[in-house]
Amino acid sequence: MKTKILIFGLLILKLTPACALTFNITYDASTSTAPAGFFTAFNYVAALYEDAFSDPITINLQVGWGKINGANLGDGNRAQTANFQLPFTYAQVRDALSRDAKSIGDRTSVASLPIVDPVGVSTTWVLSRSEAKAVGLLAGNDRNIQISTGLPRPDGYIGFMNDAASYTFDPNRRGVAGKYDFIGIASHEITELMGRYGQGQTIPGGYCPLDLFRFLSPGVRDLALANSGAYFSIDGGITAINTFRGKLGGDPGDWLGATADSYNAVASTGQILAISPGDLTSMDVIGYDIPSLPLGVSFAGKEVLVSWPATIHSYHLETSPSLESDHQWNPVAQTPALVGSQWVVTNRILITESFYRLTK
Repeated sequence: MKTKILIFGLLILKLTPACALTFNITYDASTSTAPAGFFTAFNYVAALYEDAFSDPITINLQVGWGKINGANLGDGNRAQTANFQLPFTYAQVRDALSRDAKSIGDRTSVASLPIVDPVGVSTTWVLSRSEAKAVGLLAGNDRNIQISTGLPRPDGYIGFMNDAASYTFDPNRRGVAGKYDFIGIASHEITELMGRYGQGQTIPGGYCPLDLFRFLSPGVRDLALANSGAYFSIDGGITAINTFRGKLGGDPGDWLGATADSYNAVASTGQILAISPGDLTSMDVIGYDIPSLPLGVSFAGKEVLVSWPATIHSYHLETSPSLESDHQWNPVAQTPALVGSQWVVTNRILITESFYRLTK
């Protein structure tokens, strides 16, 4: 039986990691007619993920307004992504994910992976160039040089419908009646370019790392991309973190939409499409590194214990149900106690999903 647990994204601002993911963004000629808010909002999203992930890689992407790589968007698409992909064997993918496992989520997910290819010995596993960089199967600064011209190409392309009046671009006014949350939509598309997609979006018969965490029941993977409520799980199907949309529409890596979420298959106007802790967990287990030091989380009955090293002084613990807006972060009222070599805060306000951070 599926169960739902608390998922905590561990985010530390003000403690800058030595290495960080970097987006190298090129705005193509079509963006000459885009409003200023378009650029501000897209750069805002890129900065969110640069802060969230510590992989020492550069992701090169080209962004269009009404175009994607010079072509019109598909009919009815508000946004669209295309990425360059690389083929690997299951053994290569499993080994890369194992070597890249740094977080508790990583280690849990890797432990759930079968030793042999769950699909078949001749299956091709496909990673986006960005994801291949993140797990060490491609150099982090690779420039995707085109053999015929000797010139670099982006790792992928993103295009947005050029209907400025239909969007809200303001990070502080995202749930606006009659308008789409551009920041949420941009977050959706960037993560697809990074590798958040699934079987059916690759070469025929190809599978992606995210497909390894698509379950129908404990121990039973949905390798046929069924539409019967397959769910995302990192512990072999025991715990359901979110439900995939499947064949009901949208992309295979998108959520069904039980709550307003950036990774949902369908966006509605008037909603804030936030990045949830479960969203970051999905990116974590397919290869992106979430800095987890120095915060740790454990449980004691119905209480949450958040800890960090005693050597870190004068920081305050804050919590938020969302990653994006600074005004949504609230101080945790409990005073930290020094327990051995750790500061520990017992948070008695239990929220279904929460991020924590240390800040000055």
